[in-house]
Amino acid sequence: MALGGGDKRLLWQENTGSIREALYTATTKQWTSNVNNVVATNAKNSTPLAALLVNSTGTPFAADTGSVVFLFYIAQSNILASKQFISGSWTTRDNFSPTGVSNVTFHTAADSRALAVTSIANSTVSGEAYVFYVAQNGSARALSIHPDNSGDGIVASPGPTLPESLQGGHVLALAAGITGSRPQVGVLTSNGTVYYNLYFSFFGNNSWTDPERECIRVL
Repeated sequence: MALGGGDKRLLWQENTGSIREALYTATTKQWTSNVNNVVATNAKNSTPLAALLVNSTGTPFAADTGSVVFLFYIAQSNILASKQFISGSWTTRDNFSPTGVSNVTFHTAADSRALAVTSIANSTVSGEAYVFYVAQNGSARALSIHPDNSGDGIVASPGPTLPESLQGGHVLALAAGITGSRPQVGVLTSNGTVYYNLYFSFFGNNSWTDPERECIRVL
């Protein structure tokens, strides 16, 4: 992940299951990491990782004057989890609930290796985003993410329903990004044959567009 000014942050899962990080500093041209660079210890093995850089200079976390990072992963028991890098450290909270509210949980498919995140508007530093994951029933789902005003976390709610044609089949991968001010999602599915379907859908006027489909044959 590029942090600006040439600095970078690398997030990965090691063989113990922990999610770790390493930092690259452009001025010294060196990567650094140590035993204390543990971001999360509750991730399931082989979890996908999805991270979003929020170029924050006071927004959406008023006490923060540097970059904010949102990290999403799948925890044990196949539950979506998140950590946020705010004010120079990773938060200890890993759920999507605002302070003082019972945990909000979103369950994923047991074998899912698909996860993606994108900001909602690249021209606005708001911390608002869409997270895409594979639900227990195998369908691709979207979550709406925004800061919870506690200063140390985010809250999620079900996002705009993805088109019906993106459902069904086996979701192999998810990708997300933004073009101009239009978030987009890519879904790669398989029906058990040598043919794979790659769908793209854009969000605009409060709904997702009819997906564009590309059929891929894998020999």
